[in-house]
Amino acid sequence: MCVEIQNDCCICMITLNNGYIRMAEPDDARALCWLYLDGKPRAGLLDNRREPLIPTVDELRELLGRHEAAMGNLFAIEDDIGEVMGFCNLRGMTQDTGFGDLAMMFLSDDTFQSTLADSVMHFVFERSFEKSQRKRIYASLLSCETCFRDFLIRHGFESNGVQREVIYTGGNWLNLESLSLDTSI
Repeated sequence: MCVEIQNDCCICMITLNNGYIRMAEPDDARALCWLYLDGKPRAGLLDNRREPLIPTVDELRELLGRHEAAMGNLFAIEDDIGEVMGFCNLRGMTQDTGFGDLAMMFLSDDTFQSTLADSVMHFVFERSFEKSQRKRIYASLLSCETCFRDFLIRHGFESNGVQREVIYTGGNWLNLESLSLDTSI
């Protein structure tokens, strides 16, 4: 892991196979906004009420620039030339919880079949299970997120069940599935 100090702010960049992962920054707002606007709903972009949002680039830039966001767990995923390929979010990683909540989104679903995505999952496992001592990781996904679901299953996640037609977006009702990986079994 490389750590750089810039303007009194610690920026971590972790080298992965074929890329990097780092804390998301205000300059990542345009790529993050594209995920909201590309027409494909994602569970990782739903608000706390599980409703879809459509923020502007400026709103996302402001959010990513806040101190709470900088101290959060939203990571930008870059390829080997520094192009943002997607984002990974680990929520619930406080001392109080025994689990983490994972969201992983790529600008292209094909990336879920790459060594970069596998490296990101290795980072998630290391951060969740080894460093934070979590026993379980959860992930929620919408019925249209088939590539993400296949990716999670390939990495040992199992379905905890499906909530049928609970999200209405883009003129369609979508299912919401919860998957988990438990290391205490």
